[in-house]
Formats: sequence, C-alpha cells, structure tokens
Amino acid sequence: SPVTRINDKAFKDKPIVTITLPDGIKTIGKSAFAGSTYNDVTITLASINIPGSVELIDADAFMYCNALRTLRFEPGPTRLKIECIHDGIYGYGPFYYTGPSEPYALYLDREFDYIHNGEPFIPDNIEESLFAGACEVNFGPNITEISDRMFADTPLTEVTIPSNIKTVGERAFYHCIFLEKLTISSGVEEIRPNAFMSCDKLSEIIIEDSDEPLTLSSIHLNHLTKNDYGPFKDSPLKSIYLGRDINHTDGTTKFYPDERDEGIFSMSDYIRDTSTFISTVTIGPKVSHINDYMFSNLRIESITIPSTVSSTNFIFV
Repeated sequence: SPVTRINDKAFKDKPIVTITLPDGIKTIGKSAFAGSTYNDVTITLASINIPGSVELIDADAFMYCNALRTLRFEPGPTRLKIECIHDGIYGYGPFYYTGPSEPYALYLDREFDYIHNGEPFIPDNIEESLFAGACEVNFGPNITEISDRMFADTPLTEVTIPSNIKTVGERAFYHCIFLEKLTISSGVEEIRPNAFMSCDKLSEIIIEDSDEPLTLSSIHLNHLTKNDYGPFKDSPLKSIYLGRDINHTDGTTKFYPDERDEGIFSMSDYIRDTSTFISTVTIGPKVSHINDYMFSNLRIESITIPSTVSSTNFIFV
C-alpha cells in the first residue's frame, strides 16, 4: 500500500500471471507491464484491475499483453489520464495489441482524458482506439460519455448504452464489424457523427422510449456537393425499434436530407442492392414526428405508424 508509482519498464517482458495494484497507487509508468514481439517471452497476464486512485496510465503500459481476459476500471475521484503515443500521423494507446488473439471483457466505471505529451489529444485513426481488444463491455454508473473512437475496431457483438451515458463520441464504435445488436437507452442525449460507421453486421437497433428527443448526427463530407449519408448507412438493418423523436443534425446544425440515402436509417445503394433481407420497423407511442427520408432506401416488410405521430413527409422513398 505505500507504493504510489510503478516506474517505466518496471516489469516489461516479464512472464507475469497476476497483478495486485493497491488502492493508493497513482501512476503506472511507460511500458510498465508491456510485452514484446521481438523475443520469446509470453506475457500470461489474464486480469487487470485498475484502482480508482490511479491518475495516469502512461504510453504502452500494457501493450502486447495478449493473454488478457478481463480489464476492470474502478470508479475514482478524478478523470483518469491516458497517454497516447503519436508521431504526427499515427498513434496508439497503452492497451495497444492487448488481447487481439483472445479478446477480453471490459468493465468501465471511470472517465478518461486522452493525452499526448501531457496535452489534451483527440484520436483521429483506428489504431488509437482505447480498447480495441474488448469483446464485451459493461458500463458502470459513473460513466456519462463514451469518448471519440473509444471502441473503434473492437470485436463487440452486442452493445447496450445505459441511461447514465449522455453522449456517444465521434466514431466511438467505428468499424465494429462483428456488432449485431445495439440498444440505446432512454437517457442517452446525443450520438455524434460517424459513431456507428462501417458496422457491417449491425442488424438490430432498439432506441428505447423517451419523452425527450435524441440528437443524432449524420456524416456530412462535403458542404459544396451532395455527399451525405445517415449514421447506419452500411448496416443491414433487419429490425428497428424507434421509441423517441430524433433531432437530425450534421454534427453542428439541423440537417434536412433531400436524397434517399441521407435518412437516419437509410442504407447505401450497395447494401440494399446486394442483400436480400427485409426490414421490420416498429414505432413506439412516444414518437410524434418522423423525419424526412428517415426510412428511405430500405426494403420494409411491415411498419405501423401510431396515432401519436402528427407529421410525416418523404420517409419511404
């Protein structure tokens, strides 16, 4: 318990099986528990529990811990700083290549500040995903946001975003190619642009009932030419439950789609024309407005519009 810091490379390339980190530790140094691909050492570490007292996890701290099965972050009094390596073009976080062969289960009850050289940092490529090895995630009650690219390229198959999470960041689940089911709970307020881009197997979406609208952003690539599309464009949506009104934006202002592939649940022409599935749409009793082109470019088998809906327009084009 007197230990407050683990030094840089303190246990690098050591065949550690278990770690006990005491409450009171504040810093986990650079490459402190990292493995290496350049020798025959096997890092057999299967479980990591990060106490709430930890204030900084430095770059590469747990890189190449390929045997990891569980990663747990306990709640803490402050936001946890996560140092990223970045060369000006590409970067990666302290859990880079952790668990790629055997993905791990993640329990998250702590919020993060992603930093580079001690300064705030916004990830901008897929390698900078914090938890690319997570196959399962459970969110604790202290989480209010999912950061940009936090789960990009993970092997998640099902995600439930609980009501205590208010914001889902840009490209938070980008390229989650195994994701099949998504549930957005009633307390979620905003889903930022590209959050579920390229989720090629996402077939079921449940947006739970709520009296408050959900702000959901489409991708807007070019303001001069029409090159827009909805947030689930590459998803083969077989089942949609819509339980609340949607504020449709392009990330900054209200978005008014005028093409059939720009709606919220619109899919690309490629997905539509190369797939044989049929979509089922259910609209809940809290919905009062169906946005323009919301369900355009889908093959819809059935839909029931309840009497609560007062406004529809070009929604099935």
